[in-house]
Amino acid sequence: AGQILHQIPLPDALILAADYGDPALIYYSRRKGWHFPEISQQGHLPLDGQDLIRELEARRNEGARYLILTRSSFRWFKDYPDFHAHLVTQYHRLKQTEVYLIFDLTGVSRESRV
Repeated sequence: AGQILHQIPLPDALILAADYGDPALIYYSRRKGWHFPEISQQGHLPLDGQDLIRELEARRNEGARYLILTRSSFRWFKDYPDFHAHLVTQYHRLKQTEVYLIFDLTGVSRESRV
């Protein structure tokens, strides 16, 4: 996923990496950005999908342009259905494989235009 991100235009675009703090994705993308979600000082993930949505939108407002979900975070779609619904109705799915999913956070998804 990091290498695919490196090929996307706008090399200064900030990313959100749902990678549980593993630096490899950001490193190989040769981009700057944040790990998503930010783990609290107590080491806890967000309590619910609304927490994920709030953090996503806050980071997007700070300039994040792409969200990259790795295979280990795909379970969030089942665990946080409201977060999943927010992503697919608000943002364009740029690239998807069995091991990663990239959303473009700059515009409205095709599904939400219907």
